[in-house]
Amino acid sequence: MGTGTLVAEGKLRAFGTIEGTILIRDRTGGAIVKIAGVLQRPKRSVVRGQTQFIYNLKDVDGAFFVKGRSFRIELRASGEQTLSVSAFGRGAVTRLSGEGTYHLNGDEEHEWTSAVPPIEIAPPDTFPKPTPPGGGDRPR
Repeated sequence: MGTGTLVAEGKLRAFGTIEGTILIRDRTGGAIVKIAGVLQRPKRSVVRGQTQFIYNLKDVDGAFFVKGRSFRIELRASGEQTLSVSAFGRGAVTRLSGEGTYHLNGDEEHEWTSAVPPIEIAPPDTFPKPTPPGGGDRPR
């Protein structure tokens, strides 16, 4: 949670709340993008010969949800604006600037300023497993 800019990309599901701007580039089409539960429609664009579907959502103040096979999401909150995001799937955080804290892949909390992208986003089944009390061997 914080204020600044966060960019992630990959095959992801991302959700949270934001006061600010959301820019999504859906490279393959078919992404689902909702703001406050309302399905959003993209603008079709051709970039370097490739068709992309662009969502440029300004002055968002509420919950968002994004699901897609190959997209890039940029979340921007400045001044008194804030953002909070959770993401899972396969991908990476490629930019993180501003002030705030983050948790990644079940790890402890870190300051945004300590982040060195890219930071891989891993599926939940690849998270480190906690060690059971008593050292690791479970009684049988």
